[in-house]
Amino acid sequence: MNYIYVYALLILLGIVIFLRLFFYKKYNFKVSKVKPKLTLAILTKNNEKLLDTILNYDISFFDEIYIFDIGSIDNTLVVAREHAKKDKRIIVKDIKRASMYNDYYSIIRNSLKSDSVLLLNLIGIDKENPHVYVPDIFKPINEFKNKAKMKLDSRINGIFLLEHDMLERQKNNLILKEYIQMALINIKESLKVNSKYGERDEEISYIDKVIYEIDLLIKLMGITINNDGELDENLAKIFKEYSEKNRVLINFKIIGKVRYFNETINNLILQIVQELLYTVFHFNYSIYLDVYERYGKIYLLMLKFDWIGNFEDFINNKNSLSYYVLQSIKNRLNLISGDLKIKNKGYKVNILIEIPIKNIIKDICDR
Repeated sequence: MNYIYVYALLILLGIVIFLRLFFYKKYNFKVSKVKPKLTLAILTKNNEKLLDTILNYDISFFDEIYIFDIGSIDNTLVVAREHAKKDKRIIVKDIKRASMYNDYYSIIRNSLKSDSVLLLNLIGIDKENPHVYVPDIFKPINEFKNKAKMKLDSRINGIFLLEHDMLERQKNNLILKEYIQMALINIKESLKVNSKYGERDEEISYIDKVIYEIDLLIKLMGITINNDGELDENLAKIFKEYSEKNRVLINFKIIGKVRYFNETINNLILQIVQELLYTVFHFNYSIYLDVYERYGKIYLLMLKFDWIGNFEDFINNKNSLSYYVLQSIKNRLNLISGDLKIKNKGYKVNILIEIPIKNIIKDICDR
């Protein structure tokens, strides 16, 4: 009798298993990928046509789109705001006033909270050329070879901001030189030719002063030497030119094995040296300057000289040109994890430019 119950239970269990197999439901539990928040940051200045072209492309994969304008005088802001009305993801920021007191890199960095940021600087690429193939520009920053790791924020690639900053300086330099300085020189020569001896001396003297001031400004806008060749050769050219024009004794020493940098880094260093010479050092009475260029884990360029008066007051005086030049230099060096340090003891002043070589040799030079 017991055997009958056992067989009955086995048959019942078999039927249950058969039914379970027949009506089996398969469940696949897939882990869904977490999509990081993706932001497109666009830097503009007088780029109305290219900006309109870009915003009409399929950019639906961006979670938010920031447009930072640093002083357009065309319809760039109008175009940006028209698109912002249609697309709630677009946020337009006019940072012209803010960028007068802070570098626009800092303003952009502090405005972005996303996990991933694509930086598109229209200032550097826009020639109002309708043949620009815009989709090629939309590449994640980490796809580029130069993955410079900045201390402040590694999401934005500082080397490109440096390049675009230099491009803007070159444009301004050209305008000052070709359209303003040359015009004043022509006016001065015309006054000399068309006036009697001594008749227009006061006007000519004033024009000479303005030409001189513009010449200093041109030196702050870009490199004024022919910068073919290596960094050390070009530094020597700048020091030689300054020494001969201003009767200053300059000793230039190189310490360590010379390393070769990307052109942008070379130009940045040359530009910084020229700016320091024609502002901080230029308005001083020192007749000598010692310069040491050292190669090691950190590229170091040190300028040593004497200072007459209170140097701390000079560099912290917001009414002096040097104050803003020093702030600008520090901001640009920060883009590549570099630094500007100033040390003074009594009348002795040391200005140090520091750049981590690993950032500018491995990641930037090979691109």
